Amino acid sequence: MDIKNIVLVLVIIGNLFLCGWVLLRDYRKMLNWAYNFFGLSIVAWTVALIFFRLASTTVDSLWWARLLYLAPIGITASFIYFCSLGPHSDLALNRREKIFWLAPTILMLIIVLWPKILLRDITFVAGHEKLFIFGWGYILYFFYIPSFFLWGYWLLYKRFYLQVSDFHYGF
Repeated sequence: MDIKNIVLVLVIIGNLFLCGWVLLRDYRKMLNWAYNFFGLSIVAWTVALIFFRLASTTVDSLWWARLLYLAPIGITASFIYFCSLGPHSDLALNRREKIFWLAPTILMLIIVLWPKILLRDITFVAGHEKLFIFGWGYILYFFYIPSFFLWGYWLLYKRFYLQVSDFHYGF
């Protein structure tokens, strides 16, 4: 195992520790479960990356690569949900936002899992990391991931701005 995979194993251990710690603090809060889904999605991505790097055949590499591209969908979906819950959990996503959140997520799941749409092939290059050959679905994936992260950060900004503006400094 090389140094990159060792660091990735440390990332897995750290995320699992944080997920457990958050749940131990209060397992009844939906915000904590949303964080755990986020953290476990990161763990899944990291595990897929390790096994993708270790795969020695094209078939195995494609299988792990699909999981490698599937995990960020869980990361972004759980990030949006987490951001919609906190710190004001009464501001959770409304029906329109839930549809806007769910429809592209389902589309991305189909694009990643359906053969040849996102990943057409993987090329082995001696002495280097494997190269991805992308299909037409990659352009949609390319916009989906950053768009959902930006949306999550916008939700966080709104929630924290509302929290700070509601605080009257006792005057």
